[in-house]
Amino acid sequence: MILTVCPNPCIDYTYYIDDFKAGKLNRVNKKVESLSGKAINVSIAVKRLGYDSYSTGFMFEDGAKKYFEKLSREDVPYIYAMCEGATRINNKIISTNDMVLTEINEKGTAVAYEKQFELIESVRSLSKNASIIVFSGSLPPGIDDDFYYKAGKAVDSSCKIIVDAEGDRLLGTLKLRPSLIKPNLFELETAVNSKLEREEDILRACDKLLNMGARCILVSIGGEGAIIYNGKEAYSAKAPQVEVKGYVGAGDSMVAAACIAIDTGYCLEAILKSAVAAGTAS
Repeated sequence: MILTVCPNPCIDYTYYIDDFKAGKLNRVNKKVESLSGKAINVSIAVKRLGYDSYSTGFMFEDGAKKYFEKLSREDVPYIYAMCEGATRINNKIISTNDMVLTEINEKGTAVAYEKQFELIESVRSLSKNASIIVFSGSLPPGIDDDFYYKAGKAVDSSCKIIVDAEGDRLLGTLKLRPSLIKPNLFELETAVNSKLEREEDILRACDKLLNMGARCILVSIGGEGAIIYNGKEAYSAKAPQVEVKGYVGAGDSMVAAACIAIDTGYCLEAILKSAVAAGTAS
């Protein structure tokens, strides 16, 4: 079973606009509402790919019913630390002429300390029956950047840790020696405080994170595909050219497929192929 931890679920409103221009009047062609949260997306993708998944994290009273109904429809079991307040709203604008995405994301509602403890205890219990645990996404206000590290220390020793986060939330988990981390190119650049323009630059940046504790790194590069590297082997894969209908959840689908490939015992090259295929399909 693949367990995912979603600390900061969100409701995404995606607006499709022809030739979007900042600072100008723009008219919406289509608006789509979707219930999201990176780890929730991973759980659903894992289930759709035919594997067992389980979802946990923080959930907020205003919006929880919709999430629980969705997870039930997707046949994903769940248990959440219920918090007061509302689920955060993310607004995404897609300029349909060039498919450029602009995002405006809320931070979310603050979470009380006792709820943090409750989630960590859920991680401790649930990870005993999981082969992989995924920590993914941002953290709501009131939670320190080292929360993933604290929760990771509660993970059962038989359970592999995968992290999809950025900044200090990612760097703090490297002491846990995660089996895989999945930064995108921007997140990797932020982690090493350097612009990365060539593959050799990306691999050198990955070496820094491997030396800090990561065991393997999957770097997503948008429509260019991805690179996977474990310090000994490195592979890159170009994403197939497809008609782009949206970007939301593509990286999460990559994580889901990588989890399954790792749990199945695939080689590094096959893990990358699986991840890129799933991200492209999404």
